[in-house]
Amino acid sequence: MIKDEDGSVTGLGAGSWLAGSNILRLLPECIGGEARYGGSLAGRDYAYGVRCHPSAELRGVNISAKTAEPYDMLALAQWQVLPYDDSIIGSMTAEELTEYSSDLNNRGSHFFLPEGWASPLATGHKYRFFFASIGPSSNFN
Repeated sequence: MIKDEDGSVTGLGAGSWLAGSNILRLLPECIGGEARYGGSLAGRDYAYGVRCHPSAELRGVNISAKTAEPYDMLALAQWQVLPYDDSIIGSMTAEELTEYSSDLNNRGSHFFLPEGWASPLATGHKYRFFFASIGPSSNFN
């Protein structure tokens, strides 16, 4: 994630943000997440970037895997993040909530790195975390 001090990269004003996490696209203060070209970062167009207004405050969230066991199983895991604000889920029926939670398009996915998982998230919001198996193990959920 990059804080755009003068707004020249995002076009959203000084103090705005550019992040590669598609989970932020569901938040009201952020836009993007689809293929978008035209912004320039070090001379390169960015795609799938999410731009957030200066009112958003992004923080890097890391989940360390250094002491996790079994390490081999974690290497096959994907950390999934679902926005869970009251403004999103508050008026949903139980059936709608199940459908929303199960729809992978509503989740941001982060693959395991040797150090664990990392993602930018916006402060002031609620999230629900999932760990999903992407490998042959069917015992991990």
